[in-house]
Amino acid sequence: MVGYYDLYQLGTVRETERMKGHRGLFPWHPATIRRMVVQGTFPAPMKLGRKNAWKAEVIWEYDKLVGMGVALAEAVVQAQAAAVRNRHDAA
Repeated sequence: MVGYYDLYQLGTVRETERMKGHRGLFPWHPATIRRMVVQGTFPAPMKLGRKNAWKAEVIWEYDKLVGMGVALAEAVVQAQAAAVRNRHDAA
């Protein structure tokens, strides 16, 4: 989903050993993000098929308001994706 974030990409999960190292764009658990949407303190997602997703622009605007560093995290994700593509193209 290019240009969109799903809940897994936004939230940080520390509940199980398998998910222990996952860092989302925000330091909140996905359930906290859902509660924030209901309370109106986090942007509402849109429906994409069976998933809920947030437009990247909406998340970046939210980041500007709260200053959590999503733009920096997005730059890191894009650099990692480019490195993977380059390795795949070289193989």
